[in-house]
Amino acid sequence: MWLIPVVLRIFVGHIISPWMIKKAATGVGREERFMLQFASAALLSVLGVLVFGLSFDTNLLIILGVGFINGFGAYCQWRAIELSLSKTSLFTWGDDLICMTLAYYFLGEGRLLNTPITLGIMFSFTAVALFSYSDYRQKTKETSTNGAHPLALYAWIAGYSVIWGVAIFCTRLMALEQVAPSTFIAGWYFGALLAAIIIIRMKWRKERSVISRRDVTLSVGLGCVILTALGLNYWALILAPLLVVQPIFLVSEIVFPVLIGLIGFGEKKDYGFAEWCYLCLGILGSFFVIVGFVM
Repeated sequence: MWLIPVVLRIFVGHIISPWMIKKAATGVGREERFMLQFASAALLSVLGVLVFGLSFDTNLLIILGVGFINGFGAYCQWRAIELSLSKTSLFTWGDDLICMTLAYYFLGEGRLLNTPITLGIMFSFTAVALFSYSDYRQKTKETSTNGAHPLALYAWIAGYSVIWGVAIFCTRLMALEQVAPSTFIAGWYFGALLAAIIIIRMKWRKERSVISRRDVTLSVGLGCVILTALGLNYWALILAPLLVVQPIFLVSEIVFPVLIGLIGFGEKKDYGFAEWCYLCLGILGSFFVIVGFVM
């Protein structure tokens, strides 16, 4: 039974969502599109509240707080994907490692470090170091995209990995507390919307962008997608332990977005022979981490 939300979550969250985010995160009006997606998700969550109700208790306040922090993590993800969807996806397992470690210590779910996980972390961090050095050399020779610092990509990845690792763990806690999905989703996205409003207000101090009808359509569609993905993720965590479903998500959130970035958005042109070797090393490291958690 738990495989149903897992498979649907992979399709919605790791195939459709990365493609749409790459479209939305690029170019002028990024912050406006970012806010609109959360506004759309928050408004849609009200429909669930009208049907299933809303619980006004301590859990709702916790969810609002976690959703608020998650909003900043989502912005970090957008900025990283703007620079490179394939590289971002390759190193996106950091949040999984953090949340599974928290589940091990505080919920007693599964195992912690073993030999494959240790090797995977070593390989992956080596790949990060080599990629960052390669980017630094390349971007000191030419003007980087959007004027970004050579290490900006890895800073954005680190930012959302830490935030999302804690957020996913809190999602499992709320599932164990049997918080109603309507309450969880509404609290999560209204918290994230508040973060998005703060982000766009900070941006407006410099400039304000005019977004098109296409931008609105993309943002509203993305809002529907991320709300559906969160609902499916919560459903999966109600039915199965975090350390059962998260390794599966770890595989899919690496494989599919990397392929989308390389093939769908032509990011393979940024890879020379050395970069392809680093990519293989990163994939090998991710494979070891996955094997370690399913052992």
